[in-house]
Formats: sequence, C-alpha cells, structure tokens
Amino acid sequence: MTGKPKDRMTTGEYAEHAGTLHGRKLTRQAIDAAVKRGDIPVDKLGRVIVSRADREWAPSTKGRPRRDGQDAPPPPIALDAPAAPGLPTAGRSTQVIQSIKAAREVAAWKREQGQLIERATVAAMLGSLGRRLREAVEAMPLQLQAACEQRVRCASCGSAIDGRLIGIAAEQRIAEALALIADDPLAALERR
Repeated sequence: MTGKPKDRMTTGEYAEHAGTLHGRKLTRQAIDAAVKRGDIPVDKLGRVIVSRADREWAPSTKGRPRRDGQDAPPPPIALDAPAAPGLPTAGRSTQVIQSIKAAREVAAWKREQGQLIERATVAAMLGSLGRRLREAVEAMPLQLQAACEQRVRCASCGSAIDGRLIGIAAEQRIAEALALIADDPLAALERR
C-alpha cells in the first residue's frame, strides 16, 4: 500500500497495512481476534479506525496481538539481589518491620510493669502541674506585699515599709520569668 492510508479499513485491509507498518506478516484472523478482544478500535460497521489502531495497538512478538503499553511484564526482581546504595532491600524491610514489632512488644511489657506511662497521661499531669504552679507564682507578689506591710519595719524610724513597691517589683520579675518559660520551657533548665 502506498500513499496515505484510509481512516477506516476492513480487518483484511488493516492486516496488510499493519503488516507493512510493523515489518511482519499479519493475518486477517489475528486482526479479527484483536477486534473481538477490544484491542483494536472499530466503528459501528465493524471497520478498523486506523488512526487510533496505529496509535494504540501493536502486534506482540509471540504472534498474539497486544496493545501498546501491555508488553510482557518486567522480569521479577530477585529478593536477595543487592540494591543500589540507600535503597532498602526486601530482606532489610523485613528486618525493619521485625525491629519495630520487637520495640512495640518491649514497650507493652514495660507499660504492664509500670515502667512506662502513656504519653496522654504524662501530658495531662504536666499540664495540671503547670497550671497550679503558674497560679501559685502569680499570687506571690500580693502575698509578698501583704507580708512586708505587716512584718517589715524601718530600723531607724520604726514605720512600716510600703509593700506596694516590693509587690510591683516582684510582679515584674515573675512576669519576665513566666514569659521566658512560655517562650522556651527548657531555657530555665539550661541556665542552671
């Protein structure tokens, strides 16, 4: 066949066209079988739609026509073959899974023995402790002010000291400390 192919062909004509296109002899029966399987698109009259068939279908090397992209599956990968550096092998994946399972079993055993506490429980306990501690620390300036006004007297004249100034100074220092802890909870520990 020479020149531009027709857009629609019978299965016999397409067998000849596809044979020249793919460089091998194809039979009408092979094309009919591919049409029956749905591998080769046809119109309502049963004629092959050449433009789509040329794009979507190619004969297999085993004599049975196949669509492009459905060639023989890739060869199987040997499980014990060395992988490229950095890529896990099947054996290594199994080891990783086994180590995770072992770590979970150890954690479950420690939890049963009372050596581990659930993370949610620890978070709730620390949150409660933090709230109580903050409330106590925030109440200190007023307590300090009241104690100074009642107990501390000037040594030279015997008059009471103004506790408000002490309370204000203490409140400022505590606010600074709480802000530092809120920004970086571990900074107070690092200074020690």
